[in-house]
Amino acid sequence: MKNCSDHLEIEKNERLPGFTPEASFEFLQSLVNGSNDAIISKSLDGKITGWNPAAERMFGYKSSEILGQSVLKLFPDNLIGEEGKIISRIMLGEQLQHYETIRKRRDGSVFPASVTISPIVDKNNQIIGASKIVRDVSLRRALEDQMRLSAKVFEYANEAIIVADNDGKFIHVNKAFTEITGYGLEDVIGKTPTLFKSSRQGPDVSVQMLADLKSQGHCQGEVWSRRKTGEAFAALVSVSRVDEQDGSPGRYIAMFADITTIREQQELLERMAHYDLLTNLPNRILLAERLEQSIKKCDRHKAELAVAYLDLDGFKEINDKLGHSIGDEVLEAIGRRMSATIRETDTLARIGGDEFVLLIEFEHGSEEYLTALHRILTVCKQAVIVDGVEVVLSVSGGVTVYPNDDASPDLLLRHADQAMYEAKQAGRDQIKCFDTKRDQRVQKTYSLINGLSKAIENDELFLEFQPKVDVTNGDIIGAEALIRWAHPERGTLYPNEFIRPIEDLPIIDTVGYWVIEKTLNLLERLQAVGYEFPISVNIAPRHFLEKDFPETLRDILNSRKKFIIEKRLLEIEIIETQKFFDLSSVSNIMHSCSEMGARFSLDDFGTGYSSLLYLKELPAETLKIDRSFITGMNESQNDLLIVKAILGLASAFNREVIAEGVETYDQANLLVNLGCRVIQGYGIAKPMPEDKFEQWCKEWNNRQQSLLLDKGLAFPGITLP
Repeated sequence: MKNCSDHLEIEKNERLPGFTPEASFEFLQSLVNGSNDAIISKSLDGKITGWNPAAERMFGYKSSEILGQSVLKLFPDNLIGEEGKIISRIMLGEQLQHYETIRKRRDGSVFPASVTISPIVDKNNQIIGASKIVRDVSLRRALEDQMRLSAKVFEYANEAIIVADNDGKFIHVNKAFTEITGYGLEDVIGKTPTLFKSSRQGPDVSVQMLADLKSQGHCQGEVWSRRKTGEAFAALVSVSRVDEQDGSPGRYIAMFADITTIREQQELLERMAHYDLLTNLPNRILLAERLEQSIKKCDRHKAELAVAYLDLDGFKEINDKLGHSIGDEVLEAIGRRMSATIRETDTLARIGGDEFVLLIEFEHGSEEYLTALHRILTVCKQAVIVDGVEVVLSVSGGVTVYPNDDASPDLLLRHADQAMYEAKQAGRDQIKCFDTKRDQRVQKTYSLINGLSKAIENDELFLEFQPKVDVTNGDIIGAEALIRWAHPERGTLYPNEFIRPIEDLPIIDTVGYWVIEKTLNLLERLQAVGYEFPISVNIAPRHFLEKDFPETLRDILNSRKKFIIEKRLLEIEIIETQKFFDLSSVSNIMHSCSEMGARFSLDDFGTGYSSLLYLKELPAETLKIDRSFITGMNESQNDLLIVKAILGLASAFNREVIAEGVETYDQANLLVNLGCRVIQGYGIAKPMPEDKFEQWCKEWNNRQQSLLLDKGLAFPGITLP
């Protein structure tokens, strides 16, 4: 008799820890032969190659009778199709764990079996077959059926019991079900559980329970349902799937108990223990829990946490002059306003009196939390009207940042509190940072703002332009304007050094309009010498979303020559961002700008969190494939698939495509073969000042023809490094 271990690729020259090679082989063979479960191996064409004694007892075939035979001899006729599906999954390297099905003995009888199937690989890690462990679960099935079908338990159980068919339609319910829900059998027979759906129940619990039921055959959870009277009730539900003996879907058994009183009491106690009764904000206890959770989360993800201590300026005078009832209403209003300015992931807590604490997790520098605190300072200064009385307050705040301030939760709050008192001493209505280094960075940001203002006045800013070329014919189809700063002390600065830190601050509007004006100047000069192609400018999300942006752009364009508008030569590049959360508003702005002669492209397409939604909702003519995918597509299959997907989407949505960051002939060649004709990158030209760009355009065609002759390149414009 052939042993299964021969077919598991365990050779006699291989050694288990602590064993000689011969002992290792004999030990494994004894395990296989001594198992109570059938252990069977087979080749990829379905021929049985291994058969242990337990398999002989279970199926009735001797090894001499079954070895070399098709494994389908062990399958009932109606399940023959299983084998193809199993082989498909095995070829993917999957392992089937405790897969329950039906198998057939030599005498033709069938039995329920639990099967675990694993791929067999050779020394080259190639899949050459599969091994199966088969367990007869007939007894277990019989016991389960007996327990589930116990009529006495069904009728007199204190818990509600539901029997449903394979489609989830009710077949039977017990007396406890009627007592809890008010529905009799005649009300629910043929109905599904959606009859009891309550608005208090979110989708997450149901989705998870259905997933567990599908994958495991049973699930359990706490859900909110609805009685016949319409009243909501909480239930602890357990659902099990009961299959037929032949493996076909059978029915579902659900049991639940009414825990409404327990849940309501628990919710009330939790709210009283964790929330401020006046403002409905988290209290000091819940704040402490979330602060600890946020610190742990930041440690795991290498993020940062801003802890801000906020105190209302002059609130004591409100209580003294107008009374505590007015003061309470003011606190409620201020709490609502502050809550409306923060993200769902942030925590705003009231810890007593007129004191609040704000927790902000972030990953992209101090500007993120400083912007949030600035919004809070702004909304708190807006007047509050209570019983016809106008109350105007301000807020002083202190902030410390973990892990730069690597302190305990209590110390973080103390540090933020200390910084808050410094803000009050400095004149109120401001934020002070506890951490010295971060405070210096904040000052650096405001110093940058002042420096940029002077740079515009002193004509220190300038633009460089990088061409976009159709590599199949060498035509220049556009260019991108890129801002630079000729800093008098630090030399040439690039956008990451001075644009990113201020892109959420008002000065970015001034910089953006400066870029537009300079770009329009170049468009007019190029047209004068015979070039008419669009030039794109990058506009920061904050600037683009300003309510007066379309009107201001219209005034700027109307002051220029009409050909710029008529031929839509100004292109605005926008990057998908969380700031564009209201796509309807963004789309309206884009449509307004398009009507006045601007066109749009989506920059860095594919790198954000909602690219498909942006493609669907926003009227942009062009998609720019991010350079990160272009750089890696020749080596990375994933990057290549992403590029193909973007090109497919662009074709489906009738969008133009530009690949940015192209540097080599191989990249350009691959892009053209994929259907992308237009590229931008060092392979064509580096960004260059206005005068050099104009000269480059004049020399482009002749220079590229020369390169074609000298190097035999297939595409105009691609110069090898």
